[in-house]
Amino acid sequence: MRHDQGAGCLQQSHILIEKNESEKTMTAERYKTLFDEAIERKHPEILRPFEYGGGKAHVPEVLAYMWSRVGISIWLKGTFRTCDPDMVWPSIEDALEGKSLLNAADCVPYLITAFGSVYAWNRSLGAIKFDFSPSGSRGGARWR
Repeated sequence: MRHDQGAGCLQQSHILIEKNESEKTMTAERYKTLFDEAIERKHPEILRPFEYGGGKAHVPEVLAYMWSRVGISIWLKGTFRTCDPDMVWPSIEDALEGKSLLNAADCVPYLITAFGSVYAWNRSLGAIKFDFSPSGSRGGARWR
């Protein structure tokens, strides 16, 4: 490969990286706009401010934004509730005990439903739903 070809490949790679970073920024900005609109429409009941301090795992910018705007809050008359991950981790740890596919410390719970589900963020998998409902497998939790 000639020097100018190698430089061209590097330049194209850099452009792709910049494009991907720009798309991530646009996606985050779009999420913030949509989330702010949802706040205006749904009027969540904010119970207390909350700021995720990094704890056990990294969270994406959009989750940090959610907590900065609504803290720990109730949505749709209790159907959904944002949560403090530290309060939910023990349940996630119990659900994953003995399972080698997923480590509880890599999951950041952020939402609880009135139907027994917990949503958690995992850097590798994205959003994960843990089902703690009585209809879950033998009364225990299952995740997907």
